Amino acid sequence: MQRQLCRDIFKRCNFSYNWIYPVANVTAAKKENDNYDYDNERVLQSFRRVVYDPQMDESSAIIMNFGLHFVESTNFTNYKKLIDGLVEVLTDEEKDAASNVTRSKFRGTVIWKTTTAINKEKASNIHLGHKRFLTQQVKYHLS
Repeated sequence: MQRQLCRDIFKRCNFSYNWIYPVANVTAAKKENDNYDYDNERVLQSFRRVVYDPQMDESSAIIMNFGLHFVESTNFTNYKKLIDGLVEVLTDEEKDAASNVTRSKFRGTVIWKTTTAINKEKASNIHLGHKRFLTQQVKYHLS
């Protein structure tokens, strides 16, 4: 069932669910283990399929959240490569053959949905989902 925003504003709303890689069947994905390390190109290929879809035009929007699962599953170097790759995909250009004009391949709007800090060490049970998103307030004093 689509929410009112999808029904009233957009022609089409698609939902893509990923842990690290796209998940079509959650039960099967939980049992999947390929014994390979994180594959940045696999993530970017999946992302390209979404943003380069011909139906993604100037009126399109994409809401992204590349946070929690990546932060927990890979190191900072790989995460930085992912962010750099996402920016590259979103700013990639192509030349229109008919008009010889260069334009962005993705012409829609990007909304980056941030992720909250992980404070599992503060939780009584680190496997409780809602406890993962506990963000402690921090106060800084500037001199």
